[in-house]
Amino acid sequence: KLSQQPNYEDTTTKKIEVDYDFSPRIVQTKVELDPIPAAQITTTKIERLPENMVKLGMGNYTTPEFSLILANSRSVSTSWSLALDHFSTATGALRDRSVFNDNYTMNNQLRAGIVNVNTRWRLKADIDLNLRDISYYGIEKMAGLNETLTDSDPSRQRYYKYGASARYERTTNRGNDPFRGIGTRYYFLHDRYGASENFVSAMSDWTIPAGDLDLYLGAGADYLNYAADSTSTSAYAIRFKPHVRKETNGIYFTVGLNLAFVGSNMTSVEFTQDQAVNKLYFFPDLKAELPLVRDVLNIFGGWVGDVDLNGLDGISTLNPYIAPGTLVQPTGVNKVYLGFSGRISRRFGYNIQADYNIYSNRALFYRDSATYFTGFDPYLNVEYADMSVFSPRVELTYHHPSGIEVSADASVFAYGREEEKIAYHLPDFKGGIHAAYTWKEKIVLKTDFTITGPRIGFGDNEDLEAAQMPTFYDWRLYTEYRYNKFLSAYLSVNNILNQDYDLWYGYPAQGTRFILGLALRF
Repeated sequence: KLSQQPNYEDTTTKKIEVDYDFSPRIVQTKVELDPIPAAQITTTKIERLPENMVKLGMGNYTTPEFSLILANSRSVSTSWSLALDHFSTATGALRDRSVFNDNYTMNNQLRAGIVNVNTRWRLKADIDLNLRDISYYGIEKMAGLNETLTDSDPSRQRYYKYGASARYERTTNRGNDPFRGIGTRYYFLHDRYGASENFVSAMSDWTIPAGDLDLYLGAGADYLNYAADSTSTSAYAIRFKPHVRKETNGIYFTVGLNLAFVGSNMTSVEFTQDQAVNKLYFFPDLKAELPLVRDVLNIFGGWVGDVDLNGLDGISTLNPYIAPGTLVQPTGVNKVYLGFSGRISRRFGYNIQADYNIYSNRALFYRDSATYFTGFDPYLNVEYADMSVFSPRVELTYHHPSGIEVSADASVFAYGREEEKIAYHLPDFKGGIHAAYTWKEKIVLKTDFTITGPRIGFGDNEDLEAAQMPTFYDWRLYTEYRYNKFLSAYLSVNNILNQDYDLWYGYPAQGTRFILGLALRF
């Protein structure tokens, strides 16, 4: 029995001793190379791309739209643009339910911007002028009450906004200079009934080395001043946002804070005395992302939050039909989320996510039934509520190399308010299917089909059956034929199913609307 493998070794072989030397020898060679032809430098003209566009369309219900976009030619350092947009529509939303004969809506906007890029910094500046005009047409026909309003014109509201913003940031990192950039924004807004609002904000960005990490720091402030005949709000926020980012074992982390000290002073005819509130908002900034299987399964989650001073500009953008002189208050939100995303196959993707939001002073819009049923009050009121919203969401996407893009999404909402109060005008669920296709860069097709669940327009202790707003469907279509890269024709259709539903309680949506137009690029 062998306990280990044998070791074979030749003990008789003797290496031959070799003695060698090198002797240099010169060998004459002749190399003949082909001559290199002279290089010919020519100028190649790059095809000019359209820099400007004018678009003009017209639709039923007296619906014109117009857009003009101007921009400079290619430049490595400076670029500018100018855009003018107009949209208006006059009828189509009455549906024999409204006492008025028009539902006029108009939006005019002028935007201009310039960007200058240097080897070390980038400067961007914009101005924005906006005029919105809406009709308070949301009064229902009521026999014996408001026949005097029949065939008359509703009252109007106009919002005028003048804004400007600028952003300066470094494009290179030289030395230990922690400064990275600063952004500022200002706007002035006023309406037809004498309300006015000034808002200014500034936010700076810094990067401070901290060992093997960089500490990212944002610091800035906001100021809001709003005044109307019956109410006023003056508010400010001092913001401080430190955070770090790191990747450990394939997990991407963001850990930080979002601190905001908010002071506000509010007056109203509804208050017996001024209300002054000072509050420190403490929001975590926690984010994590774990790619378990690259491009197949990605897990993400976090806890973030912020506070908005919530002026008339933001409130009226959400709902332009609010009563003049509406009180404005800051709104804070904490958001906790968890989700999965990735791809099922090369063409199918998915995103499954659940959000839990906790709001302080969230603006909810409702109709006051006591005045609505008088037949003369067209306004929506604002109620600020502390509430929670739990909303799971599923999204599926499909992409085909031929240019077909399809997505579908569905969300469910569960609202929580103290004493089981109603979350006015917020749906129980929402979903949709969206598709787009471009055929040979000639024909563009886009369509959206959305479904919105039931909503409630007013009243905790009132007739909830009368306040119910049923589920509705909205199908839209856009198609464009590109004759060449300069000229195209388009058709857009809204509310294809001619659904009779309310945008807000008492404000019916337009019926089927067509807009046919031309776009010229030059």
